[in-house]
Amino acid sequence: MTGAEHVSYEMLQPSRQRRQRKLAFARTIVVALTAILGAAATHGQTFVPATPAMASASQPQIGFSLPAPGPNAPPAVLRWQPAVAAARYSKQSGLNVTCLSGVTGEYGYVPLEITVGAQKATVDDRELRFRFAMGGWQSRGQDIAVEQTFTLPAGATTGVYRMLAPRLTDWQYGHWQAWVDGRPDDELQLSNLPIIGGSSGVRTTVISVGTQLIDTNTANEIQAASALGGSWTQEVAQPQELPENWLEYTSIDLVVLQAKQLVDLTADEPRRAQSLRRWIRSGGNLWITESDEKWTALSNVAKALDIKDATNEAAWPESSGKTLPPGWRPAPLAMENDGPLQGLLALRRSAPAEPDPGRPDAAGASQSRPANPRETNRFIVMPYGLGLVTAFPGRLNGLNRNSMYMGWDSGNLLNRSDSVTRLSWRARHGLSPSEPSLEFNNWLIPGVGMAPVTMFQFLITLFVIGVGPVNYFLLARRRRLPLLLLTAPAAAIVAVGLLFAYGLLTDGVATRVRARSVTLLDQGAGQAATWSRLSYYAGMAPAGGLTMPDDVAIYPILPEWASDRSRRGALRREMEWTDQQRLVQGWLPSRTPTQFLTVSSRSSPGRLIVREGGQGVQVENQLGVDVQALALQDGQGRLYWTEEIARDGTVRLEPVEWSTVAMKLRGVFADHEPTYPAGGDPTGGAPSYYAYAGQLSTGLLEVQLAAMIEPTIHELGNCTYIAVTDRGMNLDLGRPAGEITEEASFHVVRGTW
Repeated sequence: MTGAEHVSYEMLQPSRQRRQRKLAFARTIVVALTAILGAAATHGQTFVPATPAMASASQPQIGFSLPAPGPNAPPAVLRWQPAVAAARYSKQSGLNVTCLSGVTGEYGYVPLEITVGAQKATVDDRELRFRFAMGGWQSRGQDIAVEQTFTLPAGATTGVYRMLAPRLTDWQYGHWQAWVDGRPDDELQLSNLPIIGGSSGVRTTVISVGTQLIDTNTANEIQAASALGGSWTQEVAQPQELPENWLEYTSIDLVVLQAKQLVDLTADEPRRAQSLRRWIRSGGNLWITESDEKWTALSNVAKALDIKDATNEAAWPESSGKTLPPGWRPAPLAMENDGPLQGLLALRRSAPAEPDPGRPDAAGASQSRPANPRETNRFIVMPYGLGLVTAFPGRLNGLNRNSMYMGWDSGNLLNRSDSVTRLSWRARHGLSPSEPSLEFNNWLIPGVGMAPVTMFQFLITLFVIGVGPVNYFLLARRRRLPLLLLTAPAAAIVAVGLLFAYGLLTDGVATRVRARSVTLLDQGAGQAATWSRLSYYAGMAPAGGLTMPDDVAIYPILPEWASDRSRRGALRREMEWTDQQRLVQGWLPSRTPTQFLTVSSRSSPGRLIVREGGQGVQVENQLGVDVQALALQDGQGRLYWTEEIARDGTVRLEPVEWSTVAMKLRGVFADHEPTYPAGGDPTGGAPSYYAYAGQLSTGLLEVQLAAMIEPTIHELGNCTYIAVTDRGMNLDLGRPAGEITEEASFHVVRGTW
């Protein structure tokens, strides 16, 4: 892969002699200053074109080789070339370690590729445990630590392993530790590793497959979009270098490839193609170039994306003399009465027909459609789960900048479309994991985690009366006033104990959670993408913390009161990878409201089996959860509504009017809107940097939910349903069912068949 930054790292280790320690310390200071100056020099840099040399030797943000040189040897400089200095081996274990990072975006999971070499093959398996801690200077590089154990098989002299490190804060320093067969190896440890260019900032990270597909001029035009800001980084990856784990895409904002490349990737690298598809379904962005002026290549693209029902869609009407392929549409544009971009894209899979004046809720709907046609055949879009696929007929070699027709040129249209506005990581997720969210308090567990103000006022009143006049009067009558020195603090201890007991009795010691989730289920492909907001409260933190599957991305949602702790580095988390993610420390503290955003994308056998008949439909619930409310549109466009379908249950439904479906569906959603408790609504002006953290109400989770009851929508789409369920489908809460209580939750499944 290629990058916009070129860095060499010096791995320095202090010796046992004082003079050599001072010299090593001085070298470390020089490297740190170089990192700071390098970051400052690249700050604001928008684009650096890739070169063939860069393509063959990308410069990762994290890279080191251990053991470090001896005290009398020059420092090792790892320049990421095929030929490096002669390998060194630990005297204790006979191993060496090289670690390189993959593409690093603003936030998300960063892959670390670890290569272990053995001086000689061993008879038995060797257990290797690595720990990598990283963070900003306030926390001394200890914001989050990740551990994982690997095995070097008997007889092997080389092992290559992959470990994912969650990037939740700025990375400026890192620390590496290694254990071999349960014993720490001092020669395979490293402290204060400078991570050049590690500051999160606001950035857009792009992967171009095969070669640089977005040239400098096009990148600058996109970078100029006000919705993005910050820096722009384009990396080049060959098809065989693309991730096999979709979590490795989570720090990426955009993947660009040619139409033929996507087809070839599906045939030659099926696991990598599946990983790419799952990432797009979870909310990623894919741009496809060279799709031909007549979009002939998109039929194969639909097969590569596993869109089984794409050919069953009604063809779009002609636009500028060309017919758009099934499932695709011109991109809605901002400020042209196209409605909420992400929402309309998520729900509409067919041409937006003019509203029927006789149909309920049709009033005013015509105003939501643009009055004039647009030349958007230069790029068209198709929703894919929670993600978006954008197709271009040719190469992205500059955008048309016709000043006389700014409303028609490609560059202007692209920057005003959702294809660009959703490239921002913070905009898609609605948060920044290292900065507070002003909407934290609108999804708390009802009656839990709030200060017992009334009880406190009652107890403090009793305390003041009792420790003051009553205590004085009783002791004065007995002529023992000196005992005030004992009774006053004793009364204070009793009052504090009563407050603690009251909180313990009311909040309990169990772990409770309130969830809000949306799942987009493609029954034809057997795939589901789920976004959820989880609000926890643990009276006593559970032993072992939380445990999430290894295909779930989890991001903290910080309250405003935690911002100072975060900036001081007081929020430290530890994660251990096994066959799952064990969030062992710092993730769920006792008696503290805690929230996370989780994203998953995986195969799912769940489905509603819909059998259509002349008078209605028969629906069988195989989702694995109870359905509390169901709005459904069959293949003939008929609408249905019901409020109870038990798991594995079957019901028969008769058609109803859209007005009935809309009224009931909006009523259910309104009953579960995020609301602030008394005194929980943020007041006053927030510091200016809070604006960069994103807003949960405008992230993909809330936008998807809002789009389902959007007033301008007057249908669900053929073969589509919206189900409100009692539990989240494919939703993991982090604890076994018997160890956590879920309450006041809201779960929605939007499925297609």
